Amino acid sequence: MIRQTILYLPAQLLGPLIQFGTVAAWTHWLSPTEYGVVTLIVAAQELIFLGTVFWWTHYTMRYLGSFETPADQARFHGTESFVLAASALLQASSAGLVVILMDAAFTSGFMIATVVFIVTRSMLVHLADRARAAGRISPYTVAKVGSAALGLAFSYLAVRLIEPTATTVLGGLALAQILSIGLLWVQLGLGLSVRPARIDGAILRLAATYGLPLLASGVIGWVGINGLRPLVDWAAGTEAVGLLAVGWGLGQSLVSVVALMVTTAAYPLAVKHMTAGAPEMAIDQLTANGAILWGVLAPTFVGALILTVPLVELTIGTQFQPMTKVVLPLAIAAASIRNMRAHFADQIFMLMARPRPLLAVNAVEATATLVLAYAGLRVGGLAGACIGCLAANALGLTLSLTLGRVKLGLRLPVGAGLRIAVAALAMGLVVLLAEAEASVWSVMLTIVEGGIAYGTALALLFWRELRELRASYGKPGPLADAGRLSREAS
Repeated sequence: MIRQTILYLPAQLLGPLIQFGTVAAWTHWLSPTEYGVVTLIVAAQELIFLGTVFWWTHYTMRYLGSFETPADQARFHGTESFVLAASALLQASSAGLVVILMDAAFTSGFMIATVVFIVTRSMLVHLADRARAAGRISPYTVAKVGSAALGLAFSYLAVRLIEPTATTVLGGLALAQILSIGLLWVQLGLGLSVRPARIDGAILRLAATYGLPLLASGVIGWVGINGLRPLVDWAAGTEAVGLLAVGWGLGQSLVSVVALMVTTAAYPLAVKHMTAGAPEMAIDQLTANGAILWGVLAPTFVGALILTVPLVELTIGTQFQPMTKVVLPLAIAAASIRNMRAHFADQIFMLMARPRPLLAVNAVEATATLVLAYAGLRVGGLAGACIGCLAANALGLTLSLTLGRVKLGLRLPVGAGLRIAVAALAMGLVVLLAEAEASVWSVMLTIVEGGIAYGTALALLFWRELRELRASYGKPGPLADAGRLSREAS
């Protein structure tokens, strides 16, 4: 898993770093209202993706490896081509409806930019996950890093050469996504055909059985992640969305990046254990994944909480700074809880092909999000709305962990989690004493000092595990043993 994590690291770090830079740049280029329009379109794209492609993407992530022969791969690709073509039509009509319903200045340019952005972003997300499922690190890196870099460049050119509006930003991002999809399509060797795709009914039925419950769960779960934005738009207007979205979006993205640094490589290993006929090893792998995930989320939350003020003053436009300083820590806390659920607690249900309980969990969390966020908005303004979302996310994690443990035997890494929390608090003390200023060198130096402190604390608290890891270096891992035993049994 360490090797896989290192191989995926460029994609998991460079792409999001560029995206962070893009978001920070938008706060200098766009007004809060225009920024709010962009964030609402991005949120709409994620909902449309969940309603049209998400079910097929999850089926691909779980079962692509089972199509080994050229004939099987041809059956899968033909069915996939049909699904993607049909979903593109649904996405285009849904995007048009979003534009009509939005409280924004309607123009043909805005309509075209929005439709193309939504369709191409959904396609790019699916192809990136398809590359990850196939273990194709280079195409995955292109999808994450190349599209982000081109998106920054093209949106900047559009804003500078035309005008600083949501339309030009979306148009620049859409063009970058089109070019990235073309390159990714070639790298994956998907090819083009003028003949109608040959649809395999058995594949579609299995994909529907596995993925459609996830579709409903994902659409409901979208409310838990993005429901705050349309709620604020409805209650307080698009400008309020823009002011809120900087801190909320940065916090959510930062934590997601940190989480994906380990889970991108970790979950496929658990799937391989299941494929090799070793469910207990798969659960053990999930438990290890959970400990490692907590090991990166805990210091991220503590460090970002302490460094919020200098980071915001260093990167964000002045008109967005006051609200971002308030929202960012709350967003990071909510996102940490959400990612522990998505990349640990929820994965036991997908691993065991039992996705239906997630529908109930997501429904409870979505309802709680709308109720608590609205109540918080009325009582405490935008900060209160964020606290409401945080409470709803905590409820969702608690329910998912409980159901996973009771129904499917999920094991919680309690001992490792407590030691990691102690190490994160020790790091926080070092960062707090450093008293970072709003300068690049001061912040970077403080981060390095905190990293050294955290690494030292972990080494002291996990010295037995490190010794065992060093002793086992170079030996075949349990996955190799599981695969050998499965072949011998066959």
